[in-house]
Amino acid sequence: MLLRRITQHVRDQNWFAVVLDFIIVVFGVFIGFQVNNWNNVRQDNLRETVILNQLKDEFTAIKDQLDDERELAHERLAATKYVVELIDTNTQSYSAKTKQALIRNMGLGRVPSTSATYRQLVANGDMPLIRNVELRRALISYHDNIDKNAFLFERTLESVSEFLSTDSGIIVNVNAERFSDTNPDTITAINWEGVQAQRPYFVNTFIFNNLFFRFYSEELRISDTILELIDEEAR
Repeated sequence: MLLRRITQHVRDQNWFAVVLDFIIVVFGVFIGFQVNNWNNVRQDNLRETVILNQLKDEFTAIKDQLDDERELAHERLAATKYVVELIDTNTQSYSAKTKQALIRNMGLGRVPSTSATYRQLVANGDMPLIRNVELRRALISYHDNIDKNAFLFERTLESVSEFLSTDSGIIVNVNAERFSDTNPDTITAINWEGVQAQRPYFVNTFIFNNLFFRFYSEELRISDTILELIDEEAR
C-alpha cells in the first residue's frame, strides 16, 4: 500500500509527499533494526547471566578441591623432606610417623577440575558472551595452566610406578583395612638399606611436590580472581 502511494505521489509530482513517505519508510526500517538489536542484546544478557551462575557454581567447587589438593601437596612436601633428612643422617626409624611419611611419598596429586561451561563456550565460539575481558582472560589462564602442567602428573605417575617396581625397601600391605597414602598401617616393614638406595627418588619427589604446591597455589589464586570478577558482574 505504501509503495502504491509513493508511486501515485511520483506521478502527481507531489515531491513533498514522496520525501515524507520515504522518511517514514527509512524510519520504520530503522526502528525495526533497533528493536531486533535490543532483543538480541537482551537475549545475550540473559544467556550471560546463566553462564556466570554456572561458572560460579563450578569454580566454587573447583576452589574447594584446590584447597584440599594444595594442603595434601604441602603435607607430602613435609613428609618427603622428613624422609630425606632420615636418609642423610643415617637414622633408621620404624615409627608410625616414618611409615606415614614413606607412604605419603607414593601419593599422587590430582589434576584440577576444569569448567564444563568454559569448554562449551570455547567449542561453540561463545566466549564473547562474557563481556568482562578480565574474566575471559582469567578463565583462559586457568585452563592453559592445567594444559601446560600436565607433565607434572604424567611424570609423577611414571616415577611412582618405577619406584614400586624396584626394591624400594618398603613392604606395602595391599590388604590393609584402610589402604591409603595417609595410613601408616599400609606399610608393614621397612628395609632401610633399600630406602637409602632410593634417595634420588625421594629428592625428585620433593621437587615434584614443591612444583605441585606452587601449581595448586597459582590455580587457587586464579580461581579466587574468577569468583571475584563474577561477583562484580552480578552487582
